[in-house]
Amino acid sequence: MLFSTPGSYQPFFILRDERGECCFFLTSELISNLNSYFEPPPRRCGLEHALGILSLSTKYEVVYLKRRALSHLATAYPSTLDGWRNRLDFSTFQPISEYCIPYARTNIPKSLSVLKILNQVGATWLLPAAFYECCKYDLKDLITNPAWMDGFDDGLKNTILIGYNKQVQEARRILRFLHCPPNGNCGQPSVCLEVRRQHADSSFSSWDMNDPFSIWDAGDWDLLEEMCGPCIVASKRIHAEDCAELWNRLPSLYNLPTWEKMMELRDSSML
Repeated sequence: MLFSTPGSYQPFFILRDERGECCFFLTSELISNLNSYFEPPPRRCGLEHALGILSLSTKYEVVYLKRRALSHLATAYPSTLDGWRNRLDFSTFQPISEYCIPYARTNIPKSLSVLKILNQVGATWLLPAAFYECCKYDLKDLITNPAWMDGFDDGLKNTILIGYNKQVQEARRILRFLHCPPNGNCGQPSVCLEVRRQHADSSFSSWDMNDPFSIWDAGDWDLLEEMCGPCIVASKRIHAEDCAELWNRLPSLYNLPTWEKMMELRDSSML
């Protein structure tokens, strides 16, 4: 991209980067002192703005802009399970929220771009959530999308494909509370067992088996209302424990370091 100052003797300069990224980056750099453009969270921004500024601020070593971009992206690609579940409320830009309905395929290039840029700049602590997001799409839609086929990194492709299969396996494990025997204090073992069996069968045929954190959500507990109180309490406890345990292991699904190691990297990067 070419820049010059008309009517002056100042030399022009050339940035050999994508036009959109240059516009976001230079605008944030030139007018940031006006407090009107690309302010830190909780101020709003656009996903494309955050990615473009992150990419070029890393390349040209503009540290304060890099920190701001990472802070914005962390609101939609968090390091905690609560953060992931509440990302629609706390993200400073509109996060992707539809993955398997027909028009969701239009979001695939955005998710792949997020993953590509985070990987390029070494923001590994944001990668688990970004990989998880990519693996939530319908697999056929994902691998036939032009953004996937047109030069997307082969290493990232392999990690997504492996991660997709692992997320399906983890969804089965998240639903194990539906296969547990009735609680020891259960007063109606045959009823509770049958209720679990019925919903286990329907859940395992769910369209979102690649989304273990959402395959059973808060509203689904109403389906078990015929179970006794002790069995419902035990089921909720097992489900919550398994979700927390999966989040702790989430980086390993994509061959990433532990959360602890990535948090150390994050802390050093944000200094």
